[in-house]
Amino acid sequence: VEVDHWALLASARLLPHVEKCSIPNIRERLIAHAVQQCETIVRTQIVNTDNPARFGAFHADGRTTPASTRLEGLLAALTFLPAEHDILREWVTAATGCGLEFLLHAQIRQGPHRGGMPRAMPATTDETADSDMNSDRRASEIRIDYVQHALSAMIQARELYQLEEAAR
Repeated sequence: VEVDHWALLASARLLPHVEKCSIPNIRERLIAHAVQQCETIVRTQIVNTDNPARFGAFHADGRTTPASTRLEGLLAALTFLPAEHDILREWVTAATGCGLEFLLHAQIRQGPHRGGMPRAMPATTDETADSDMNSDRRASEIRIDYVQHALSAMIQARELYQLEEAAR
């Protein structure tokens, strides 16, 4: 399926209300679609790379917003994926951890743009420095939507993990 983080966010909001719906098997259908979405997203994450700066990204070009939006969706799914999908939940949990690390490494830490989120994490190895993947002249660009999606994912993660801690 085509990646659609909005579908996962919407499912998280809709599932508590499905008993009011007259569509047959709507809960099962929403969960099945969410499972497909999560599997697709997790499979696209970059975890085998010679470029440590891109580890945890979801695109070879190191863009941050695709990582952020996919994390928003995955984190939403963790709020409703049923226990019978425990292996997928483990994969999603691992993927969100790697993705959040990627975003934290991408975030600007000092200077006048401190806290900003660049369009892409630059390549760090000589092999990728001259490649097309690193030719994005907008890589250092900071826009409000880059920052907003990254912060949304980070806030979701914090809230989710605080709830899990409280439940223990």
